[in-house]
Amino acid sequence: MPSLKQLNQQYQFSMEMHELVQSTQEITVMEIQKVRQSAFENRQYKEGILDIFFDVKSAERQMIQQLLRNRDIQRQEQDETSDNKDSVIVLISTNQLFTGDISAKVFQVFAEEVRQETSDIVIIGRIGKRLFEQAFGDKYHFLYSEISNSHPEPELLKPLISTLLQYQHIDVFEGKYVSLVEQKPTIVNISGESTLMDDQQRETTSQRNFLFEPSLDNIVTFFETQITATLFRLTLDESRLANLGSRITTLESSLNNLEREVTMLERRQKVITRGIQNRKQLQRLAGISCWT
Repeated sequence: MPSLKQLNQQYQFSMEMHELVQSTQEITVMEIQKVRQSAFENRQYKEGILDIFFDVKSAERQMIQQLLRNRDIQRQEQDETSDNKDSVIVLISTNQLFTGDISAKVFQVFAEEVRQETSDIVIIGRIGKRLFEQAFGDKYHFLYSEISNSHPEPELLKPLISTLLQYQHIDVFEGKYVSLVEQKPTIVNISGESTLMDDQQRETTSQRNFLFEPSLDNIVTFFETQITATLFRLTLDESRLANLGSRITTLESSLNNLEREVTMLERRQKVITRGIQNRKQLQRLAGISCWT
């Protein structure tokens, strides 16, 4: 059984940890309040852009079918000689610890896609890299970047986006913030091959006709470069918010555990202190009996 001194030291350590976790939680809450509004606005913007991107690429396919045969042949020859690769999957994680279980949940979905062995692999963040190496070792080759979700470094972001733009199909695996107590893994296609809108919404907006100026090729090229880059930056913001929300849940659980531990230590301190007092009282009584 630990001594009273050891219990006091453990109690002091637990109290200090409680204060540290509580302070970290308060800082994280302030971070969430700071980024949540802009992230929600960016989410609506991203969904709208993805919807338009999907429509533009759908319109491109429909118009190509209506063009003259030589135009189709020319397009086919361009595709055959293009340097663009087929598809890539991107895991967005974080460089920081204590982000709760959202990183593991996102990675689990990502790992299922990796096992299909149909796409190149890009991993962002140290946590994702560690999970990937634990799961697969050196079985798969992947491109790695330590871009920060909160403050993406331009010197790292620019070459990464340039690499992603070499692919025709880009799927990003990230966490999505639903509420402080719920974050879920999600897959976002930022190359215009799919939309975030559900089928019911698509039915009400699918009959869109476009007039392209200066030309369809120019519009598609713009979307495939500038818009894809913008969408990727927005996914970093979404992932950051999900990580912060998951961290809050983890910190709250840690606080509850520390509070239970502090309560238990206080009880054990009282028991040992009472035992010491009883022994001293018995010793005094024994001393009195010896003198009488």
